Amino acid sequence: MRNRAVIVADFGQHAFSTTARPLALSRSGRLFVSEYINSQRKSSTLSFRHSRPTAVPNRFSGPLTSLAKNTRPKGHFHPKSNVASTAASFSTTMSSNASVNVIHGDSMQSERREKVAIIGSGNWGSAIASVAAKNALARPQQFQPEIVMWVFEEDYQGKPLSQVINETHMNPKYLPDIPLGENVIAEPDLAKALNGATALVIVFPHQFFHDILKQMAGKVEKGTKAVSLIKGVDVRGQTIRTYATIIREELGISCSSLSGANIATEDIVAVAAGLIDGLGWGSNSKAAIMRIGMNEVKDFCLEYFPTTKAATFLEESCGIADIITSSLGGRNRQVAEAMVKQGKRFHQLEIEMLKGQKLQGPETALHVHEFLEARGTQRPGGYPLFEAVWKICYENDTPANIIAKL
Repeated sequence: MRNRAVIVADFGQHAFSTTARPLALSRSGRLFVSEYINSQRKSSTLSFRHSRPTAVPNRFSGPLTSLAKNTRPKGHFHPKSNVASTAASFSTTMSSNASVNVIHGDSMQSERREKVAIIGSGNWGSAIASVAAKNALARPQQFQPEIVMWVFEEDYQGKPLSQVINETHMNPKYLPDIPLGENVIAEPDLAKALNGATALVIVFPHQFFHDILKQMAGKVEKGTKAVSLIKGVDVRGQTIRTYATIIREELGISCSSLSGANIATEDIVAVAAGLIDGLGWGSNSKAAIMRIGMNEVKDFCLEYFPTTKAATFLEESCGIADIITSSLGGRNRQVAEAMVKQGKRFHQLEIEMLKGQKLQGPETALHVHEFLEARGTQRPGGYPLFEAVWKICYENDTPANIIAKL
């Protein structure tokens, strides 16, 4: 009788998957990456240490096959082994204490499976919950089947929204007509949603970030892993920090980030594009605004985040593609157009038009303005489009002045 075993690669925060097994993080932070049949060894655990962690590149490619062959208790992780590409394009630094363990299949108890909680239930959060629900059911050895989704309780057609979600398995307010999965459980109590969770997906509007983070403090288990899907950055004077960084510092847990490389400045461009639509200036003017905005986004990132790669803005979806999409059909564009046509402020239109969703363009423009005021810029002429959007949204400047200093 052959014994079934799995290989576990422990690279701290660096996660990767293989063609042999799908990605799954254990409670201890180790990553089950491949499976092989152990016909001779009966010991429950074998381990061997990687002595040269820097020999393995940060970005991996190819299937992890050699790791499952010719393994010896005192051997080393061969630096030329082919390792699978990182999951979800995360690029984190590999731990200098990387190790590989072989664990007997009998030791994989159900309590080692990840318990996933989605913290947020808007459009983005509900979409992620739907994906997570399918993946959890497809990987029963790695994830507990239920996906708990924390819901900020509000009324929907005379019923609590959480009750509606649990009865219909859809979120009709923020993601109508899209099934979430019967294994998605809406929970309005944040403490209950966090209880026992080992993997968090944090995805709520950045306007509520600090208040919700305070509520989470002391309720997250030690060793929990998280990924932040919150768009934008936290700006305080001259300091810009990602939300993942703040989560790590405040909650004391590992947290990665899944977001665009342009820190949400494309939302400012979308507001500008909407203003052009409202003014009725036509497609040529709108295309010019989008081009100017793309250059300001690129230059801002390169000036203040020097490790940014310029090629990202043309080659990745989070660059020009995101600006095109946001400028043609996003909520920021839609509300900005209505600002001109209806003569109302964006705060009022946000309530009237978005049904509980939040704008990000105007507030991002405010944050960028405050940052530039505190930090200054080396860019000749500064960032006139960003500043124009800020003045129109917060200083009641006329929308027609959008091009005054371009």
